[in-house]
Amino acid sequence: ISLYLVISDTKNLPKVWELNVQFKLFVYDHIRDKYLTIQDADERIRRFHGLKTEWGFDQLLSLNTFKTASNGYLLEDSCVFGAEVFVIKYDGKGECLSMIKELEDNIYIWKVDNFSAISKESLYSEEFIIGERKWKLLLHPKGDVLAKGKSISLYLEVADYATRPLNWKVYAKYKLRIMDQINSKHIEKQGSSWFSALSKSWGFRGFMSLSDLYGGWGHIVKNTLIIEVEFMIMSAIKNFT
Repeated sequence: ISLYLVISDTKNLPKVWELNVQFKLFVYDHIRDKYLTIQDADERIRRFHGLKTEWGFDQLLSLNTFKTASNGYLLEDSCVFGAEVFVIKYDGKGECLSMIKELEDNIYIWKVDNFSAISKESLYSEEFIIGERKWKLLLHPKGDVLAKGKSISLYLEVADYATRPLNWKVYAKYKLRIMDQINSKHIEKQGSSWFSALSKSWGFRGFMSLSDLYGGWGHIVKNTLIIEVEFMIMSAIKNFT
């Protein structure tokens, strides 16, 4: 015989729900006035949810054992089953992750003036909001540590990472561009990254060689460099209860 514990009334539960439960099932022995107790060997917690509303045992007892009169489980064609249920408290909170493919105002433009006069090893753009998240661009005009003197380095960074929860993360598919202000032959690289507390910025160390940048292609005009970031996809997390 098989015996299961089932949540029968799920219509009155929230749209997204789950219950964590420890339980025991019983079969009554009429002769000895005691119960046969069946439970997982390690007292495992079972999770009930919309797609899994029952847990139990496929082979609780063999039919021969169950029907043998001396075992006391079946008396005058009647039997008694029972259950002891412990519900582990659940706060009813969760997250739903989705990908937004049509972002409004998905482009940010950064004009870096007096480019040749920059003496700093790195500088940030102003913070900007796209997809309800704060971002900023990080530029190394003469390259970061491993690209120094060879290439310009350009990164996209989550601006408010310090105030986010410890386990935060956001996915973004994006394009970084250095604009050609004369011939429209822009230098573009595409990224697809998960940003998190351990990886708050992503981008390209060797975005564009310095020789090409200063080679008269139209990327620096009137000592101004124009950088653009375009977001194609971004993750969004919705909390629910």
